[in-house]
Amino acid sequence: MNKIYSSLHLPFFKFWNEWVCRLLEVFVVCGFAIHAGAQGTFTFNFEGPPYSGASSPQAVGTFVTLSAYQEAGMVFWNPSPPQGVALVGRGVNCAPDNGTAFLNSGGGNVGFYMLSGGHFDLQSFDLAEGSLSGVMSFQVVGYKFMGVMVTNNFITDGINDLTGPLQDFQTFRADSSFVDLYRVDVFAPRWSLDNVVISGVPEPSSGALMLLGTGVAAGLSWLRRNRHSHNQR
Repeated sequence: MNKIYSSLHLPFFKFWNEWVCRLLEVFVVCGFAIHAGAQGTFTFNFEGPPYSGASSPQAVGTFVTLSAYQEAGMVFWNPSPPQGVALVGRGVNCAPDNGTAFLNSGGGNVGFYMLSGGHFDLQSFDLAEGSLSGVMSFQVVGYKFMGVMVTNNFITDGINDLTGPLQDFQTFRADSSFVDLYRVDVFAPRWSLDNVVISGVPEPSSGALMLLGTGVAAGLSWLRRNRHSHNQR
């Protein structure tokens, strides 16, 4: 009886199974296309929150030393404590000045990573030498999955007149290898950082869509196996 029932319904099952598979394929492709398109850029500008009791941003002419600084899910820290990092408001006499708040390295290297553990692409960042330190070379290292590391080397222009009229900060752009990173380290002596631009971090809704797409892909794989087993009967 079961064999007769299966043979009677097999043409309908094949037709239904085929169309469901096609619809799921379209859904998965479109879903991941939407997910990829939702990955925009974000700039960390160190404008807040303030850590000295003043209203945001960090007050003019002030700075405060921190073990780490967090902004929008990104953690900036000095991997060589106890120096820490310093959040600096504009107009500090002994520091470079670009008219906004920025992060000072505290005399050592600075690394940054997403608190969620997510991966990101490094696009660019602004950097200034320490107080009247002149031309400076520095290295940026990106860390990827499976122990892969990528490196860029840069040289600054040596312009730093502190609160004077000259442009102290330069914009440096990472090359195309700085993608899918889980951490970045900047190796240099005393220096200051601002306007770190990243991309490739999915929005929360896109992350949910990715999980849904993964589930649909698993269902699609099951349907294909099921269809193959019926076709062999």
